[in-house]
Amino acid sequence: MSSTNSASESPLKNALYRFLWVTMFASDIGVAMQSVGSGWLMTSLSPSPFIVALLQMATSLSIFLLALPAGALADIVDRRKLFLGTQYFSLAVAAILGILTFGGFTTSSILLVFTFLLGLGNAMSLPVNIVIQTELVPKKKALAAMTLFSVAIYIGLAVGPLLGGLVVAAAGPWAVFMLNALSFVGIIVFLHRWHKPSERKLL
Repeated sequence: MSSTNSASESPLKNALYRFLWVTMFASDIGVAMQSVGSGWLMTSLSPSPFIVALLQMATSLSIFLLALPAGALADIVDRRKLFLGTQYFSLAVAAILGILTFGGFTTSSILLVFTFLLGLGNAMSLPVNIVIQTELVPKKKALAAMTLFSVAIYIGLAVGPLLGGLVVAAAGPWAVFMLNALSFVGIIVFLHRWHKPSERKLL
């Protein structure tokens, strides 16, 4: 009986949450694949260990700079629009990098800049993403929703590098960047179709 009740409490029973969770999982895999592609490309563009190390710093710096401001902004502005904006931004950055790389125009400096920009998009989206996920389920399921969110991230970090390595070996890093761009589409579709109940009442 208790196991049945426990299962019924799963946030994945909620269709909206399940849709967002699946799309976020795909995006987590895409981001992890992007890291593999960026690392491989940087080592081929520059033999300097310092330049390669800057790649990781570019991501970490963006999170360091925007973690607190992004959290504050999520409490002030329309969360759905903010989240939607970050996803469009990240999609555009990843796609442009993919096109530049496919055309052979990407340099180590360009890669660092685009990696930093992707980090900015991720840093801006994380706080509002967390809040929206908890808004999709009853308060008593919020903790379970956050746990599942963490599970998606860790599985993505495990699966993404493997898939990224296979794609890089088969087609090159540009393909990984384009796949990462596509991974944001699901979240964008969800955000265009979802509105908070309070927002519907105001219309």
